[in-house]
Amino acid sequence: MEHKTKNKNFNFKTIKLLLLVPCLLFLASPLIADAQSYLPIVQCGNSVNPNPCTTCDFFKMVKNMIDLGLYVITPVAATLFFIWADS
Repeated sequence: MEHKTKNKNFNFKTIKLLLLVPCLLFLASPLIADAQSYLPIVQCGNSVNPNPCTTCDFFKMVKNMIDLGLYVITPVAATLFFIWADS
């Protein structure tokens, strides 16, 4: 029987490519989105937006604080706790 190494190599390369492309797209998705709507936390009454703050801006500020805690502070703290627990 004759082995078809070229066909096996092609299948391996195809499978490798089919797994690599979605993984790279998944890892690049935060770079593509790059929408940080929670910074600055207070988005009114400052040098960028000198309009006075309203009640609606207060609720936006609370939402920005929650988003900052969930998406920035929590992952950093979790990573530090995992490192601390391992040592």
